[in-house]
Amino acid sequence: MKMHLYDIISHVIKWERMCIKLKVSIDDIRQASWDARINLTPEEEAGLEQQIIKTFKQLVFLQEKGLDKIEATYYPYAQENILREDVALPSLPLETVMSNAPDADAGFFHVPKIVE
Repeated sequence: MKMHLYDIISHVIKWERMCIKLKVSIDDIRQASWDARINLTPEEEAGLEQQIIKTFKQLVFLQEKGLDKIEATYYPYAQENILREDVALPSLPLETVMSNAPDADAGFFHVPKIVE
């Protein structure tokens, strides 16, 4: 029976009484990597297992903190526009620009061909 990554995640994540009980096994990781057609070494599997466990612990922490009253945001800090105003200024005259070009003709730069 072939399982998709979504099915694995839904099997791994179990919600019980407003508390998250998350578990992942090496077999889950192997199945997910097989579904994604990714070959993992045993060391990578173990490392990925630890990363997933850390992620699950963070989810438990956030769930316990009850973040219902906190407004969703993309950025953790209030940001102001620090860029200057976009103001159109006069450009250089074409003759000045072309005078510095090593090879130019009729207002165009000649450059070496790099794609065959």
